Amino acid sequence: MEPNSQRKIIESLISQLEGNRFQDFCDRLGAELYPNDYHPVRAGGPHGDTKNDGYCPQARIFFAAHATRGETASKTRAKLTSDLEGCLKQHRDVRVWRYLTNETLRGEVDQYIDNELRPRYPEVTIEVWGHKRLADEIAKFDIPTMISKRYWTSPSVQPSEPTHQYACGLIHLNPRPQGFHCCAPANSCGTYSRIRMTTST
Repeated sequence: MEPNSQRKIIESLISQLEGNRFQDFCDRLGAELYPNDYHPVRAGGPHGDTKNDGYCPQARIFFAAHATRGETASKTRAKLTSDLEGCLKQHRDVRVWRYLTNETLRGEVDQYIDNELRPRYPEVTIEVWGHKRLADEIAKFDIPTMISKRYWTSPSVQPSEPTHQYACGLIHLNPRPQGFHCCAPANSCGTYSRIRMTTST
């Protein structure tokens, strides 16, 4: 498949992920980007996730994963501020704080980050990775190797199913001679219940 087409498909798939599915996707991506450092975190007990959705204790990178698609700008600003300030209050030596989301942030939210949050916390590198940046990172990977590793499969894919599956969150692309098709349950991937693409020659 042509790389640009692959990246656009991945962008679309990421934008469809919500809630825990987006969080799970971010955990799998973090584990792939930082295989010897990334630690996923889950909420539990009276303190929840301590404003930390996953982190790299060696590199001191902390992640906040939040699907903002369809959310108001004011709600996104409040979430950003709460997660960042809560993380800085509860964790030591935060060098990079990375906000992962499933869309491109609205201009007023991006402006708020640059005009207010970054000057307020100059000792921390504040980054935002939307669906396009996440897709760019995935596109750098060796996709055939991921397929052979059954990378990003979900519990809905049983070991007995034919061939290896390549999946982005809840989407499963099943290699076939004529291309690819989505083999996830029809009710689990919305408009992507069936996708066919022509492989590159």
